[in-house]
This record gives sequence, structure tokens and C-alpha cells, in this order.
Amino acid sequence: MKLSWALAFEPTIPVVHRAWLYATVVYIVSPAHFVMNVVPIIGQIDWILLLMFSIRQAINHCPQPVLSKLYRSVKLHPEQLHVDISTLSRLCHDSTSAACASIETKAPMVKEMGKQITFAGRVAGGLTRRVVYRVRSQTA
Repeated sequence: MKLSWALAFEPTIPVVHRAWLYATVVYIVSPAHFVMNVVPIIGQIDWILLLMFSIRQAINHCPQPVLSKLYRSVKLHPEQLHVDISTLSRLCHDSTSAACASIETKAPMVKEMGKQITFAGRVAGGLTRRVVYRVRSQTA
């Protein structure tokens, strides 16, 4: 948390990437977060994933000398942060995979609905590409 606070106020990081940190805080205190909490598994890990993503975004766009100074100021070893992020990613993947497998065995219709939604997404994507192509060719 100390690192995310320091990154949020670091002027060398572009505002776009610091905005992810601000948006994460807004999400955590917003009513939308409380609505998501009732969703099993996802509701409990969504803010952690969002925070880790926003920290990673800020770190990737922070100059190395500034980042080294920030690591020292919060007494954090750079490798520890990467280990923490990969551990959280693995835990989230394992828990969501287990939840999906459980849903799939208990409700086979969910799997079929997922296939239908995937098909609808592909059709919509193809339609969008064709419309964009037609509009571009008409304006050219």
C-alpha cells in the first residue's frame, strides 16, 4: 500500500498510468464494489487484481532511478513485488478455475450458454469489421 501511495503522487509517471491507481481507490469505496462482493470468488478478489494491475502499470512507466528510490523509501525489495504479483495471479487463476469447473459439473447448461455467447461475440465482431470496412471504403 505504501508503494501504491508513493506511485500515485510521483510526478514522473504519466497521469494516464497514475489514474489507474486513483480509479482503483474510487472503485474500492464505490457502491459498485459492494455489489460485486456478492459474486462468489470474483467479488472477493476483484479489487486485489485491480490494485496489482494498477501498481504494475505505474511501475512499468516509472523511470528506473525514481523507482529504485521509491523501493528504498518503502523498504521493499523489487523482486518481492514481482513474487507477490505472480503469487496473487496464480491464486486468482486457481480459484477461478476451480469455481468454473465446479459450475461446469453442476450446471452443464452454463457451458452450452457460454458456447452460444462466444458464437454471438464472434458474429458481432465480424459484423463490426464489415461495417467499419464499408464505411471506410465509402468515405475514401
